[in-house]
Amino acid sequence: MSKKLFYIPIIYIILSLIVLMMGILHGSYDFSRLNSIYSNIFVYVTVFLYFIPIINEVKNNTPDSNFNNFCKVIYFVFAIQSFIILLSLMLPGFHKYITLFQSPLDAVRSISYGGVRGLALSGAQFFPLSALFAISQVFIIYFICNEKKFIHFPIFIMISIAGLTAGRTSLIGTLFSFLFLLIMLKNDNGVRQYFFKVIPFVLLSFLVLGSMYWNELSKTEIFDVFYNFAFEFLVNYQETGNLNTSSTDILSRMYWSMNIYDFVFGYGYYISEDGLTTFMNTDAGYMRNILFFGVFGTGYILLSTVLIFKLLLNELGDSLKRCIIKLFLILTLILHYKGDVLLHLVSVQSYLLLLYFMIFSSSCNIKKEV
Repeated sequence: MSKKLFYIPIIYIILSLIVLMMGILHGSYDFSRLNSIYSNIFVYVTVFLYFIPIINEVKNNTPDSNFNNFCKVIYFVFAIQSFIILLSLMLPGFHKYITLFQSPLDAVRSISYGGVRGLALSGAQFFPLSALFAISQVFIIYFICNEKKFIHFPIFIMISIAGLTAGRTSLIGTLFSFLFLLIMLKNDNGVRQYFFKVIPFVLLSFLVLGSMYWNELSKTEIFDVFYNFAFEFLVNYQETGNLNTSSTDILSRMYWSMNIYDFVFGYGYYISEDGLTTFMNTDAGYMRNILFFGVFGTGYILLSTVLIFKLLLNELGDSLKRCIIKLFLILTLILHYKGDVLLHLVSVQSYLLLLYFMIFSSSCNIKKEV
């Protein structure tokens, strides 16, 4: 195993010391940010223990080969999850059983969305899950382009639709995945041939099925609720001429200007003094970091995140794989604008940790392509 596998716990330990220092120096004694740090360290230990029995198999592969295996795992996991989500969407009775595996808070919250959200077989729903769907779609497109099997692209469409039930955030990943697809089409003749064959059939299938079932489907209440939520920006554009949604309106109020002293040093509060709400009622990632850590602690989080991705880039020789890692980083930075993701959101950090272990468990060295 590479020594770089142990960089991440060191990063979290330093972050925990910064949290303790901020809480004590400001006199807030708000150490709630430690909860996610300890959760992510626990995930790290869990992933580490998982890799012990399979290390001999993983270490004999190159980092690029392990990257391909990671993409394959992600594809099948999200294909299965998406199938479960769509079943929950269409069969309310099935959804009742799925809620048994969800956190009680998310299970109750999903009711308010009329049966079109909170449908996944997952402890975490909504933003944590939609962030994963956003990130995963780029890796899934890469897997599809490598495999070039007919069935995979229709399944990708299913994954994209299922991601919308978790949150509109997943649409960002859909856009990034098509951006990466354009890069693949430009650089790989085999990929171009694959999509010239599969796209016409997929479009024709949608046209045929749409003409057969659209009238019946569009009259159902669940379709109306799903469409109004998933494509609220289009509905608002048709009605008002702007692309705003309720989420973007709320998010725009979660950032504001502040004096230079508080910007530099923060307040030392991550949650409000009553312990029930986020500090100053904002859960936007960059703003929460500034309010708690100030600019220096926020800078540490950003630099540490960039370092982790830089280490991954240095291990991969294939230019397309390196492109995916760069898109992963950009997506993570964008997602952090909406919610606290960097070195915090357990779902995304678990994803990153699994990829990190897959790459650095390899004992094979490769020469980078120029």
